[in-house]
Amino acid sequence: MVHSLSLTEISHVIALATAPAFLLGCLATLMATLISRLARIVDRARALDAPEGDAGGDGQRSSTLNPLAPELKRRAKLIHYALGLAILSGVVTALLVVLAFVGALLDLQLETPVATLFILGLMFFVSSLLALAYEVTIALGHLRDFGLD
Repeated sequence: MVHSLSLTEISHVIALATAPAFLLGCLATLMATLISRLARIVDRARALDAPEGDAGGDGQRSSTLNPLAPELKRRAKLIHYALGLAILSGVVTALLVVLAFVGALLDLQLETPVATLFILGLMFFVSSLLALAYEVTIALGHLRDFGLD
């Protein structure tokens, strides 16, 4: 049976959803950053994979494997993991907001599942940030190799 909520109760549920809403905003920004970094890595890999000499040659690639290719693949994989973790965080966080409203509407005691989902969402968010930090460390290490730090 649906519990009829007063305006005060609805305001309380909305106030409780504020922290997850901020997390969702942060996740949107993080995902945009991750997608941008992944696009740059893909562009770099394509540039390295292009045939040498664009002067109408026979289009064959250099026979030597570019030493940057494994590093770019590793960085792309880390960004892929970070993006997946950020998406998981967003899904879990959105579910907790829905669960909070359903719990209020149906007069259910869902504090433990909501808190668990919030903790899980934060753990995915932190894991995504750690994967990004590791990818940035690899990228900066590459700059140091070339004396560009």
